[in-house]
Amino acid sequence: MLVNDPSKNIVIPKLPKEIEFLSDIALNLWWTWNPRGKNLFKLINPYLWKESNHNPIKMFNALSKKELAALVQNETFMKEYKYVHALFKDYMQGSRVYAEEELLPVAYFCAEYGLHHSLPIYSGGLGFLAGDILKESSDMGLPLVGIGFMYAQGYVRQVIGSDGWQNGTNETIDKDSASIERVLDKKGNHFTIQVPFIDPPVYTSVWKVNVGRVTLYLLDTDVEQNDPWDR
Repeated sequence: MLVNDPSKNIVIPKLPKEIEFLSDIALNLWWTWNPRGKNLFKLINPYLWKESNHNPIKMFNALSKKELAALVQNETFMKEYKYVHALFKDYMQGSRVYAEEELLPVAYFCAEYGLHHSLPIYSGGLGFLAGDILKESSDMGLPLVGIGFMYAQGYVRQVIGSDGWQNGTNETIDKDSASIERVLDKKGNHFTIQVPFIDPPVYTSVWKVNVGRVTLYLLDTDVEQNDPWDR
């Protein structure tokens, strides 16, 4: 049995009760393709929002308790917060195209997913196509589950150097400060599986990304049980 207890697997400060659902919104990439969602985080602190590379979890950790408490007294922010929370709640509870309980989900496999630049697990066009398929499937209510990889050093970021040539740089993912969650087993440990038919054995832990109403699972071989090459 797997459990989902965000308090055990992410690094996020305790938010005031009045705005506690900000963490639910931050941990679901629904906000990345909904302008009101993105604007809500920008309202908190435009400077930190930019400095965090539009990463709400990272921004929360850069805010003081005093700054978080002040948000509750900000009428403009609270009005927008309540509106966006209602939008998110209605979206997540919305009807699905296929509601039959016996319908099996579709497993969608891809090497990369371009969902948002704060989660660099993509390189180019294939990733953006895969990311859009997940988002559209969520909007349509399709029973789809994505499967991909958690790259130890992120994926390649393409930049143009001073010489005009394209270069690639790795963007390391801070797994404790991103919109991702560890999948936990019933003992509260990071869920890890052994890859079948490989000798010596290779192990992979599992992460979860909420993409609206679609779940993306990422396999991560950067675990202690594996030798450096397999990690």
